[in-house]
Amino acid sequence: MVPALACDGSGQAQLLEHVRTIGTSSEKSKGNKRPLIVTDGFEFYEKANKKIFKVGCLYAQVIKTRRNNRIIKVERREIIGTETQFEKALYESEDSNTLNTSFIERLNLTIRQATAYLTRRTTCHARRQEQLENQLEIVRCYYNFLRPHNSLKFGKETRTPAMQAGLANRRLSFREIFNIRFLLIILDRIRKLIRSVMVYRTRAA
Repeated sequence: MVPALACDGSGQAQLLEHVRTIGTSSEKSKGNKRPLIVTDGFEFYEKANKKIFKVGCLYAQVIKTRRNNRIIKVERREIIGTETQFEKALYESEDSNTLNTSFIERLNLTIRQATAYLTRRTTCHARRQEQLENQLEIVRCYYNFLRPHNSLKFGKETRTPAMQAGLANRRLSFREIFNIRFLLIILDRIRKLIRSVMVYRTRAA
């Protein structure tokens, strides 16, 4: 499911690139399956999805009507795909049996609350893109590997998303995360060094 981004006309090129990235990731992870994409009613989403995916995805919109800051009506529109295809995709989904944007909206809120740079009306500003990306990486590590989720409670055990996905057998610490990352960087540099030496020897021969 795709985040319901607020974007004016000046950000359409960036949004188009975002959808293209999602399309590439979906092809790698789902193989021949058509990804299910659900957004709000922002009109450019429909144009972007049709341009990138054409008929290679299932695309729907969830339109919420509000009055006095309360939702009084929810309309679901199936834009690309048939009713049967949506029913099958939702049946195979682990998230919900209804078209909605609730999960991604909740995730967006969690990220905003955990990242000072993304808080609305904040005095904190990322002066470089690298700073923002680094902070988001830390938030992602904390969310997936350190923070137990109440929705993943099984008896006395409360798991992290990484534990539930089988990537870890216990809750990790920041010390372990940073040490692992450091080792991976060193290993990657060693592999590159070995590769460059092998290329040099091949050319010399």
